[in-house]
Amino acid sequence: IQVYRNWAENPLPLPSRFTVMSATPRGESAAFGLELDDVCHPVLSKRLSASKPAKLVELEKTGETEAASQALEFVKQDKRRIGVVVNRVDRARKVFTRLRKDRRVDALLLTGRVRPLDREGIEAEALRRVGTAAEASERPVVVVATQTIEVGANLDFDALVTECAPL
Repeated sequence: IQVYRNWAENPLPLPSRFTVMSATPRGESAAFGLELDDVCHPVLSKRLSASKPAKLVELEKTGETEAASQALEFVKQDKRRIGVVVNRVDRARKVFTRLRKDRRVDALLLTGRVRPLDREGIEAEALRRVGTAAEASERPVVVVATQTIEVGANLDFDALVTECAPL
C-alpha cells in the first residue's frame, strides 16, 4: 500500500502505515505487549484482573435456542452486558429475534450486513450501552454479533457466549 498509494488518479492524502491486526502475531510484530506501566495503570489493571466468564457453545442446527438460553443464564447471574458471538449472519439474526422477545433484556444486533445509515445508530447505541466508557446499566443488554465485532469495536462485556469457529 505504501509503495502504490500514489499511483491512483487521486492519491491518498494522508500518510499510511501497515500494521498487523492479529490476536496471534508472528515475527517482528510479536514484540508487542504490556509494559509495567500498562499493568499498573488504574483502568487497565482493573480490566486485566477482572473476571471474564465465557461460555463456549457447540451449536447444532437449532443452536440459536442454546445461544439465547446461555445469554439469559448470564442475566440470571446478574450480568448486565452480555455478548453473543456466532459464525453466521443468519444465526445472529435468529438469536437476536429470540432475545428481543424476552422482556428481561434489551437486544442489539451487530453484523457486517447492515445498511451504513442503520449501522451508525446501532453502533452508537452499542457504544453507549456496552462501550468501555459506558456506565453500568440497570437493564441488561445482550449484543448479538458475528465475528466482525472483533474488528474495531471497543466493547466491554460482563460475560460472553461464543460459537466455536470452524477450522
